[in-house]
Amino acid sequence: MKITRIRWAPYRIPFSAVYETAHGAATHRSGVLLRLEADSGHEGLGEASLDPSAPEDAVDAILPCIEALASALLRAAPEDVDSILEPYLTADDAARAAHCAVETALADAGARSAGQPLAALLAQPGEGASDTAFYRTAVPVNATIAARSTEDAAAAALVARAAGFGCLKLKVGMESTIAAEVARVATIRDIIGTDVKLRLDANGAWDEVTATAAIRALAPYDIELLEQPVAAAELEALGRVRGAVTMTIAADEAVTDYASAERAIRHADVLVLKPMRLGGLSTTSYVARFAASSGLGVIVTTTIDSGIATAMALHLAASLPDDGRAHGLATASLLESDLLVRPIAIDRGFMRLSDGPGLGIELDEAAVARYTRDWRELG
Repeated sequence: MKITRIRWAPYRIPFSAVYETAHGAATHRSGVLLRLEADSGHEGLGEASLDPSAPEDAVDAILPCIEALASALLRAAPEDVDSILEPYLTADDAARAAHCAVETALADAGARSAGQPLAALLAQPGEGASDTAFYRTAVPVNATIAARSTEDAAAAALVARAAGFGCLKLKVGMESTIAAEVARVATIRDIIGTDVKLRLDANGAWDEVTATAAIRALAPYDIELLEQPVAAAELEALGRVRGAVTMTIAADEAVTDYASAERAIRHADVLVLKPMRLGGLSTTSYVARFAASSGLGVIVTTTIDSGIATAMALHLAASLPDDGRAHGLATASLLESDLLVRPIAIDRGFMRLSDGPGLGIELDEAAVARYTRDWRELG
């Protein structure tokens, strides 16, 4: 497959409500959309963004990476594509996001050309089947609650429970005392009852001593797991916290590439993998399978993306072995628009793949025009 045309543009989409974590508050989500055309006549879609905690204008660093990639790929033979992309996987956040966008678009176009869902091409043959790749058509997902006030968090928890979510993720690390954190979690647990799983995400807000004390205080509330209790760079501290408590501990921000994932495996029970942060499908799939073979749980999440990267993460999650945990994919509703004609279906806490080939999505061109600007094109 040879690339014949590439277009890209930055987008800026408001959050439906202020998105609040231990890193602060965000009102808009910024990123870059990419549309790629192949000589097969099929279009592939991709998306690049940084973590929501990054300054909005940081997304500008992605644009020259995409332009350089586009220029090189349009001149390249198909067999040279991998070597062109590879350096971007070991560069900075912006380069890895650009790699993710291009790799996603290439995979989408390829799967559309093959007439198969992307998950089918990502999946590995199942046990006992020599050439049949198994993937799921529905993936359990958690609802994400990112509201600073406990009152607003409680209201969101009620909505999520009514919608049938079997797992909620509550942002913590925003209170001034451990007692206040406990009160926040206790309120949410009381509202959702005992039949809904509750996981917490501190986004690296605590130091080691505070994390250990907070986790012990939160133990009575039947917490499924806690993501990133200490700063991403403090893997040794993460391991010590894990050793001092009985709660399942997950590494999230600490995992940015294969090397950091390999280190995090020694200090956590679960890896939270963001394909956007890791640079795309291939690296994330490899890390996920390596972690699973090492006995760790794996959760695939978005970086609060539009429907393009959300669909990509869904297909990846659907292609991986099922360890029973919900994935963090139900985030597009946090935005004013997911840019899709038809939002990805979520039914009673399960996100469903469409029957269409590739990513199985269609862009809403009116929404794309509204939320993007300054399109560039090569080809």
